[in-house]
Amino acid sequence: MNLQDRIYFQGVLDDFIYASIQRVARSNELVHRYRLTVDEVRQNTGRQRLHESVLYEIEAFFNYSNVLITYDRNFGTFDIILDLSRCALNQAQARFLSTAMEVYRSEN
Repeated sequence: MNLQDRIYFQGVLDDFIYASIQRVARSNELVHRYRLTVDEVRQNTGRQRLHESVLYEIEAFFNYSNVLITYDRNFGTFDIILDLSRCALNQAQARFLSTAMEVYRSEN
């Protein structure tokens, strides 16, 4: 995976983490599901095809942060399960999650 791909996928992962954390303040749910289409990946990485090695690298990237990702060939999607209690968070994300959990507790 080249640097541009890593930057793109880190942005995707960060977006999913922040969206999940925002949901915590309302629902206290820590597990969320997301979908990323092959068309989105190709469009944002400038690729015409996703070879097996690229699919492996994408899965490895997400798995490194303890985020489950599976490629569905039938639908051309990456299905992502993000569990905030297991995934790796940076400092700002951890602080945001703590605040979201406090908000939920104070309102419920």
